Amino acid sequence: MKKIYLFVLLAIFFASCEHTHEHETPSDDGHNHGDVKIQYTVYSNEFELFAEADPFVVGEEANVLSHFSHLPEFTALETGSMTIRLIVNGKETKQTLEKASRKGIYSFYIEPETEGKGLLKFDIKTEKGEFQLIVKNIVVFNDGHDAIHYAEDIALAENRF
Repeated sequence: MKKIYLFVLLAIFFASCEHTHEHETPSDDGHNHGDVKIQYTVYSNEFELFAEADPFVVGEEANVLSHFSHLPEFTALETGSMTIRLIVNGKETKQTLEKASRKGIYSFYIEPETEGKGLLKFDIKTEKGEFQLIVKNIVVFNDGHDAIHYAEDIALAENRF
């Protein structure tokens, strides 16, 4: 009888330890890259911006999921239009959203036109006025493989992996 209880307890223990793994398809270089994002945080006197962006590659659409909060309360920006501008080597790509997809959240899609270092400018228009946040040191790559490795290196350096 004790052996049956022991067997049942062990079976329950091992069943609870079972977990599934999702396997990603390796890229051409044999590595699994997953959904690598680059994170940016910027502050002004009025706002905090936290954004997660796909690595930027010339000719490929990148999502920039942007969270805006009023300072000093850190409350979500509820109304206002927002324009994102990616500026690299004098070329500008932009998108304007008239309202947030959810409180404080704007999801931009932008397609870089040129390789190099640049910046992202966020132009905010609210009933209280016009504001701007700037993210410096944006890098746009010609090759998606290089862009992914760059994003992975940043994530590792920041212990976000």
